[in-house]
Amino acid sequence: MNLSTMTNRFKGVMIVLCAVITLSLTNRTQAAIIWDFGPPASSAVSIQDIINNGGLQVGSFFFDDWSFVATPDSIGIMADDVKVSAFTRGDGGVGLSFFGPWQINDGELNNTNIGFSAANAGGIASAELQTTAANTLGSGSIDIVETIFAVDPLSSNPPIHGTMNNHKKIGSPFNQNFDDLSFSSDNKIYVVKDITVRGGNAHSGPGAAHLSQFTQYFVPEPGMLALSTIGMFVIGMRRKRGA
Repeated sequence: MNLSTMTNRFKGVMIVLCAVITLSLTNRTQAAIIWDFGPPASSAVSIQDIINNGGLQVGSFFFDDWSFVATPDSIGIMADDVKVSAFTRGDGGVGLSFFGPWQINDGELNNTNIGFSAANAGGIASAELQTTAANTLGSGSIDIVETIFAVDPLSSNPPIHGTMNNHKKIGSPFNQNFDDLSFSSDNKIYVVKDITVRGGNAHSGPGAAHLSQFTQYFVPEPGMLALSTIGMFVIGMRRKRGA
């Protein structure tokens, strides 16, 4: 094969590749936000930004199908007001921190519903929910009830993996700021958070509540964690031998 023939074939391959790339970019209307653990680490982004950009990619996890509804409108909490950042414990799992302005005074009540899906090719076998920054006064209270569905919760009779609860109120016997849930490994789950922050009222007495941060953590199935650990060990050994 002479040089001229090789050059022409190379040009033909490049034309095909350019056409494929152009078609791919044309069909992609949104690009997900990709979280970088750094350095420098990514900054928290609003739920509205995640919705506008078509999801959030954190390592091998992809968080999509975001929804946000808050009532009543008079409290004024919007998807732009709730920020999200990502973290990991180095165990193959991924966590999300939610930062919000739930400052509820006496006589007020706010209910916020946040929904999203979490997908991981290595499966998801457990989840954790933790309230990390919150306070109540008097009869004020904070409740986070989370339901994890196996399919889209808007479908007919969707099966669920289970629920988790966080509750905070002065003197309540049901107070807890952490809950976890294990279930059969699933490559994609759907999360619905029902957040209710109450101030006091005429019946229960005066009160107020403030919720500013809670976290969510997802862990792959144990078998995938073991494979990940073995892979990191092999890579480390190869690097040592090459040094």
